Amino acid sequence: MYSKEMISRYVDRGAKINTSSERNFREIVVGNLLEAMGWDMGNENEVATYFNIQVGTQTSQADYLISNERSKFILEVKQPNHEIEENITDYGQTHSYARLTGAPFGVLYNGRKMIIFRDSSKQPVYIWKSSPDTKDLLVFECLAKENFPDMLEEFLASQEKLVKLKTYIDENSEMFTKEMVKIINTNTGLNPEFVDSHISVLVDFNIEGEGPQSSDIPNSDDLVLIRSFRYYGPGTGLDFARIHRAWGFIRVRTVPKYLALYDIDNKEISKLYAVRGVEELSSHNIPEFEDYQNRRELENLSNEGYKIVRLGEEISIRPIPKGHKQTFRGGKFTTLDKVRNARTMDDL
Repeated sequence: MYSKEMISRYVDRGAKINTSSERNFREIVVGNLLEAMGWDMGNENEVATYFNIQVGTQTSQADYLISNERSKFILEVKQPNHEIEENITDYGQTHSYARLTGAPFGVLYNGRKMIIFRDSSKQPVYIWKSSPDTKDLLVFECLAKENFPDMLEEFLASQEKLVKLKTYIDENSEMFTKEMVKIINTNTGLNPEFVDSHISVLVDFNIEGEGPQSSDIPNSDDLVLIRSFRYYGPGTGLDFARIHRAWGFIRVRTVPKYLALYDIDNKEISKLYAVRGVEELSSHNIPEFEDYQNRRELENLSNEGYKIVRLGEEISIRPIPKGHKQTFRGGKFTTLDKVRNARTMDDL
């Protein structure tokens, strides 16, 4: 039997542990997490560690080959300070080990992130990211001994349908926007130009589940928060930034060193500011912003934990176009080095 309480405990420990030792991470977190998921660490037929795999003329070792009477999966572990990348060492190794062992699934895990592959594709079918704002442990329950593989198959099938839906919505968002502008104009009489200039801020058709609350936080001293904007709008317009030297109103779980702004109209990152600090929206600073929103609305935002980002100097950057893969929704974290070197937003 697996234990949700113990799974939660070790998932939380894995997300918070600070170690550059894979061995320590395996001993402190991974082994205990697998036990909490119902796997018998003392049974080599169930959990085989350092499992030998023949790769051409070379012999490699998978961290774990985990099996029950119905199926099996490879588990590759990286130490928590290792930032998992989409490359042959991380993604390619996990997928290759799954394929070579006949395991239908490969799982890559470093405490902060879990990536699941099918043996039939090098592209992930699901990516889980740790967040203090969510306790989503469903994927860990899917990998529990008594649920695997049936629950995982059902879960991944739903995720694959969601990806298909997201892709369709992203590719057709311009059409959806035009239709909604027509509907709003017909039902409210609002000027179409006015509706069109505000709708992308109020309604986001890109439904990818990534924002500043769920985005990975890179291990960097030069953390950059990317947010989207139109030129005019409460808190999210450049006139607001120019007048108040601030950006708001947002909820963000860590203080970035820089704020980059994604221009919704031109589909590019075009502005970069140093961040002087992040303040709670409160009775002390609400009067400063009443020319953009009425006091009651600002007080509601304050009660919901929204904050103000105080801006320093503007830093010159080359505009970064949206790219092909990136579906930008709300915000995400990256690093200054990536912002300076990115050719498109796919590189972020």
